[in-house]
Amino acid sequence: MKKALIIFLLLLSFNKVYAYENKYFKLDIPEDFKEEEINSNTYKWISTKNSHEYLIITVSNNSATNKHNVKDYNSNDIKNYEEYMEKEINNQLKDYNLKVDVTNVRKEKINDLDSITYDVFWPTKESILYDTYQKGYSFTTDKYVYVYTFTSDKQITNENVNYKKTLDSLELLDTEIEEKGFLTEKWQQVLLVSVIFGTLGAIFSLIFRRK
Repeated sequence: MKKALIIFLLLLSFNKVYAYENKYFKLDIPEDFKEEEINSNTYKWISTKNSHEYLIITVSNNSATNKHNVKDYNSNDIKNYEEYMEKEINNQLKDYNLKVDVTNVRKEKINDLDSITYDVFWPTKESILYDTYQKGYSFTTDKYVYVYTFTSDKQITNENVNYKKTLDSLELLDTEIEEKGFLTEKWQQVLLVSVIFGTLGAIFSLIFRRK
């Protein structure tokens, strides 16, 4: 009897999730996450238990004539992308007295998919009473560029159940790039547009809400 009660309590302790799916991707969403907005292929959920936790997924087109493939990034590309992303995001923030740090930009396999992964730190304590942390993942498929961005008021690790569960369950509903992709002078813009939507989306709404 005692063993059965322990098992029951353990089951109750697990975060409940529901499956979300559209024509681009599917993943498990924690039960306490509510859909806040969907527009221009930007999908956003916010936790009702911790309103400082956001999940944003953006989807943009991958050019049919010049497909962008994160698999082709080399170490120099990654270094340049880190510098370029930090510079461009901070350009967007010049009127808000904020300057972010973009770190740990690297290639990584996520759910057997090639990804460009990065961390963003926002010193927002003076504006919204806490600093902000983000983890981002950029993926490319035959038709689309996907960016997953998770935002929290605490450093994001695998101990964060909402982050881990959503990322682990993410499945992209498009085919891999069969032909070899390549980088051009426009490689920055291809990913950066989606990245900016993800990284700035949650922060701007929080800043405007506080002011």
